[in-house]
Amino acid sequence: MIPQVSMSWASKVTKCRYNCDKAIETATPVITVFFRNKDKTWTAKHGYHPACWIQNGLDHLKNNPFVMIPEKPILSDEDKKTRHQIIRKHASLKQRIGKLDNDNPKYHILVAKIEAQIAQLMVNIMSLGGVPTKWLNGKNR
Repeated sequence: MIPQVSMSWASKVTKCRYNCDKAIETATPVITVFFRNKDKTWTAKHGYHPACWIQNGLDHLKNNPFVMIPEKPILSDEDKKTRHQIIRKHASLKQRIGKLDNDNPKYHILVAKIEAQIAQLMVNIMSLGGVPTKWLNGKNR
């Protein structure tokens, strides 16, 4: 479900969906959350006091603490150029595998040789920022 959140004035008395056990009175601020399915039909409408909505968010952050993502190493211009050349060479080798004829009796030998070159490229790129994840999961070709 995709929530749509808006703040408006309460047009009628409703119950706060947070654990405050207080009613949202008419003509007071209310946070309205619409939940809808992927087929664009509305499925639920929840109302919150503004303070309860913030407390709900803080509770969520408390249960899901911040995790620092490691920074990427800063590469020099020469290292960037070298990394780019390795990535281009990898793409060229993958394209070569795709263009090989499967009926060729030496097909498996040729693929093994190209994959050995790709393995060497992986070793070379390790010191230049690491191996791209697309290379590891085999999704490109």
